[in-house]
Amino acid sequence: MLLHLINNVLDMSEIENHELKLKEAPFKLREIVESLQAVLEQTAADKQLALEVRCEQIQNNRLIGDAVRLKQVMMNLASNSLKFTPPGGKVSLAITEEESCRAGYAAFLLEVKDTGIGMNRDFVDSMIFKPFQRDETQYVSKTEGNGIGMSITKEILDVMGADMQIESEVGKGSVFRIHMSLKIDSGAAGKEQEEKSDVPNLTGKRLLVVEDNEINMEIIEFLLKRTEAEVVTAWNAEDALRIFDESPEGYFDLIFFDIQLPGMSGYEAVKILRAKNRGDALRVPVWAMTANAFSQDVEQSMQSGMNDHISKPIDTDVLYRKLKDAL
Repeated sequence: MLLHLINNVLDMSEIENHELKLKEAPFKLREIVESLQAVLEQTAADKQLALEVRCEQIQNNRLIGDAVRLKQVMMNLASNSLKFTPPGGKVSLAITEEESCRAGYAAFLLEVKDTGIGMNRDFVDSMIFKPFQRDETQYVSKTEGNGIGMSITKEILDVMGADMQIESEVGKGSVFRIHMSLKIDSGAAGKEQEEKSDVPNLTGKRLLVVEDNEINMEIIEFLLKRTEAEVVTAWNAEDALRIFDESPEGYFDLIFFDIQLPGMSGYEAVKILRAKNRGDALRVPVWAMTANAFSQDVEQSMQSGMNDHISKPIDTDVLYRKLKDAL
């Protein structure tokens, strides 16, 4: 929470000094939406909310722009909807490609909709984009927040040249619609069909994932389940070793091990696993998952008995390519 507030304050400082600039780099739109969904699903479940995330009619998935800022816009809007929708409600995020009248650019409609508490018209018209302003109803006053998110969202959209409309009714909910144009990655032309086949089919395979961070677990589990593999999870090394011991020999086709775990580290756990008196203890592939991507960290992973190394944040292309090669 504190880190999020600090980042927002730094963003506001850039805005006030007219220093907010967007980067231009290739990215895949679906990957942004999918990684966002993995994070939002836990929040929705905790609040007993229905969450729907959709990408529709996407013809140009490979784009050029500031993926971090685009994801920040989506996250700010969706997080607000989740925050201000009481239990039992629904939040949806949909992005649809529209007809573009600008050569070299794709047009999109981003719509975030909720059945939440809504906002009064005066607040929407005159206050919603002002820093540190909130529609102080009784429900809002009991909800954590600092009133910066929408100001930052509006500034990012302005720099992008995007347009946002808001519809809201107190007691019924809100709809945020954003029309935006994003540059097409011309170097990726004709690769859309190839991209759709990037996800390997691992039907019948069993994967064990050992990770103590809830968000990281949500993301890796989501990515692996797209392959149709069976995914078993463990939150620490001790549980992972117990699950392995209780499974039949040859049950798991691959094990993902986070390195920085509470108690026993991933390095220690894999050494113990490799020393077990069963036929698959030395055969089962084990991949390290860690933010430590330096050569010495990779070497330490190999020395502890691991077969490969996946850096975090996870590069989906790298993950799926390695899975294809290994399984």
